[in-house]
Amino acid sequence: MRYASVAEIASALRKRSLSVAELVEETERDLVAVAPLYNALATALPGRAREEAARADRRLAAGDAPMLCGVPYGAKDLFAARGGPTTWGAPAFAGQIFDTDATVVRRLASDGAVLVAKLAMSELAGGGRPAKPGASLHGQGRNPWDPERYSGGSSSGSGISVALGLVPYALGTETGGSVLGPAAFSGVTGLRPTYGIVPRGGVMTLSWTLDKVGPLARAAEDAAIVMDAIATRRPAGGFYAATQRRPPEPLRVAFSSAELNEAAPPIRAALGRAVEAFCRLYPSFVDVELERDGTFITALEDIVRVEGAFGIRDELRRDNFVMSDERQLATLRAGLDVPVAEYLGEVRVVTARARSAFARLFRRVDVVLSASRVAIAPRLDETRPPRDATKMSDLLRAAGNLAGVPGISIPCGLSAEGLPVGLQIVGPRGSDARLLAIGAAFQRESDYHLARPPEPAAAS
Repeated sequence: MRYASVAEIASALRKRSLSVAELVEETERDLVAVAPLYNALATALPGRAREEAARADRRLAAGDAPMLCGVPYGAKDLFAARGGPTTWGAPAFAGQIFDTDATVVRRLASDGAVLVAKLAMSELAGGGRPAKPGASLHGQGRNPWDPERYSGGSSSGSGISVALGLVPYALGTETGGSVLGPAAFSGVTGLRPTYGIVPRGGVMTLSWTLDKVGPLARAAEDAAIVMDAIATRRPAGGFYAATQRRPPEPLRVAFSSAELNEAAPPIRAALGRAVEAFCRLYPSFVDVELERDGTFITALEDIVRVEGAFGIRDELRRDNFVMSDERQLATLRAGLDVPVAEYLGEVRVVTARARSAFARLFRRVDVVLSASRVAIAPRLDETRPPRDATKMSDLLRAAGNLAGVPGISIPCGLSAEGLPVGLQIVGPRGSDARLLAIGAAFQRESDYHLARPPEPAAAS
């Protein structure tokens, strides 16, 4: 069932053309064989997976099981889960064990979903902006399309594993771009939900004011099915039902024509074709953009630095505390010295400004269309490039996270080098179902999301 959708897997399980136990055994075998080639696997959970598979098989045999019953998945290694360590991608926490599950893991278990593995992540979710792309206890995440390039972080293993068809969906988290980034670089669909609609209990906190839990999957429909299981607040009928309907017309789409020129030359052609396809689907384009306020990026990085440092303040104060990336460690330690009044003032002012900027924009349009990333994935031996305040793509990710608005990244083609290109769609708070429906409508009219990376044997 490699590369099968959640709905296809659910249908096969209900027809009893294969058992959950058989599917989980196949998934485990592929994960253990392939994921380490890309530094995507943190820990396999064979004992837990087989227990959950047996329960799911009994539930399916009895009838009336939820769609996710028996469907295997992986979780970023900052979700607490019984059955193995939760390392946060950091050597200092390599032996950390929790005897309880994160809230979303419990919710998926109640639907009969089968957790087969914890997936690798950037160390401490990338807090402190490491110099090395994807620095991690488990090694830098390797891009499925070119293993010498970055896969995007910090939900690296989640994006990689979905892109390679090793799991149909995975859980990730986003603070400043950690769902949309790996979705774009790895060529999958990723949803950053509205802040607060998915519970964070049992999840490592990088930033209590910004962190969001979201799914990565091959298609928007699959992400919607997962959201139905994990979200605390759902639209009438649910997220998946919304993807089966086309959003009502007219849909006013903000798109700045300047964005095509901001994109790196290797991705312009693919991005241009995708924008044209989107315009055919939703032709009411409005040439406006979010205010180009560079403080959105600096404020986001300040918040992550200070709150990330506070979360592990005791460890950072120890002289013998080490991290995989020295710059990341130094940045976090510096975060301990920021005065509280200065920090709180910046949070209040810039967060309010980001919310106001989106409120003004969404009075004129319904959604914003942008490139998910305007450059191709960097090489692993390159210094990680900083966020660029001159690029609308980077500003949208920063401001969107500050304002707590939802966003989705969907695949939209390949660059001249054969690397994934993504479209980013951002909507007002609470518009998650609409974004998923727009993504699903685009994917029904295109096949970009069905593209597969080279065979895993190409990894080294």
